Amino acid sequence: MKIDIKNCLEFFDNTSDQDRGNPNSIVSIIGEDLAAAAFKHFSENNRRYLYPINELKERKFQAIRFPPGKGPRLDRWLYNKHKNELYQCEIKFWSSTAIKGFDYKLKSTETEINILRTAKQNWERQKRGHFQVKDHPNKVTKVLERMRIPQNIKKPTIKPLLIYWAPMSNTTLKPIFNVRLSSLNKSIKTKIKTDFNSLCIFSVSLYFRDLLKNGIGKINFDMPDTKRRMKILKSLGMK
Repeated sequence: MKIDIKNCLEFFDNTSDQDRGNPNSIVSIIGEDLAAAAFKHFSENNRRYLYPINELKERKFQAIRFPPGKGPRLDRWLYNKHKNELYQCEIKFWSSTAIKGFDYKLKSTETEINILRTAKQNWERQKRGHFQVKDHPNKVTKVLERMRIPQNIKKPTIKPLLIYWAPMSNTTLKPIFNVRLSSLNKSIKTKIKTDFNSLCIFSVSLYFRDLLKNGIGKINFDMPDTKRRMKILKSLGMK
């Protein structure tokens, strides 16, 4: 599916009242697909990675320390076959329009300093909010629960991955960063118990802004769930 980067940013990062009520409905159709596709595209086109990321058809998740059928569920398995790395992925498509948050709309006067300040503030809010609460695992920290791996993957390195729509960063404007759990636990009051040493965080908004900065206005993504949903809408006579 062809994505217009600028229009996508303006729609999801602009808190305009004219679209009130629509963003959440649209996110429910395309949000997870769009976020996963953006991460896959970044991984396959970034010098540090340059390896295909495959989305596994299996979306079953069973947290190891919970009884069968109980415990948290995640959104995607994303697999780097070359490195035998398996990402257990949670997607939070929390855009400004969907949650009535801060306005990050594109502006001619926008500077990288302003974007970075916003991205850092967002990450600090996450640490004070979802990473601070005592009810771990919650809807964010559940990504740090070790899941039983799919049977067809042999002894992979498991990596927890959080994908946000919103601008999110701890140091730079790069759309991806890693957080050491030991460092994170030092900055919050309630310590999170996990088997993982680090957490990978990816921002779709920052990646799209980076693409736009480099002259890429439109991009093709593989979004199978969205295609199926669009077919259903067409079958209902909606065009």
